[in-house]
Amino acid sequence: AVPALQAHRAVYDLTLNKASDRSGITGITGRMVYEFNGSACEGYTVKFRFVTQIVTNDNTRLTDQQTTTFEDAEGKTFSFVTKSFVDQNLDKEVKGVATREAKGLKVDIDKPEKSSLELAATQFPTQHLVELIGKAEKGENFYQTNLFDGSEDAN
Repeated sequence: AVPALQAHRAVYDLTLNKASDRSGITGITGRMVYEFNGSACEGYTVKFRFVTQIVTNDNTRLTDQQTTTFEDAEGKTFSFVTKSFVDQNLDKEVKGVATREAKGLKVDIDKPEKSSLELAATQFPTQHLVELIGKAEKGENFYQTNLFDGSEDAN
């Protein structure tokens, strides 16, 4: 049986414990928020945000990565958008849709520029999570797979 995944939100506050003198970094603080919603009937949405403030001897830099994904209930399509901000200015945006096809995955990217690519057969994140839970319940302790989550430049 497929496990029923529960909606949840996790918040992690991060603080740099120690940095080498050579790094020039005097402090780092951050917050990571992971929010999971949906159902096996409707599909699943994940919102992820990671904000860091990096302080050096002569500069403070704020980075903010915001990602939203949707995986349909059948695991056939996966849409994603990631916006990266530096000091509150949009630095980069990656947006697209991955579709499962007979031979693998077709990824259509809308931003930063339109492109399309084909990838080998792979899993989407929620499908991966369900399979991982199933293997853990069976006592399996090694698992290897390919995963597409739209991160980096979605390629």
